[in-house]
Amino acid sequence: MPGQRKRKRARGRGLRESELPPGHWEPLPSTQDQTELRAYVRRLHEEHTVTDPRLLRIDIFCGRLHHPTTHQISIYVPDDPAPATTASGAGRKQMQFGQHASISAS
Repeated sequence: MPGQRKRKRARGRGLRESELPPGHWEPLPSTQDQTELRAYVRRLHEEHTVTDPRLLRIDIFCGRLHHPTTHQISIYVPDDPAPATTASGAGRKQMQFGQHASISAS
């Protein structure tokens, strides 16, 4: 049946996301180069920024004639139970492609 695989994946993804604690997806820099994407994800795993694969999301925005295909990486950031200033993004380092810094919440 057409589209059945896609529906099954969507159901499985919904179950996994419901297991995560309350939080939000924080987008990281995007790239159009697939080898750069793989190196960036590998570096996130090596630096232990992302230890659980469920906390990493890669969105692929399909390209057309004027817009090339873009890969957007996001990491899941759990909400801080105590009120803090990190909700506005203060205290977070922004990691860019080619850098070796890790993202940390203060």
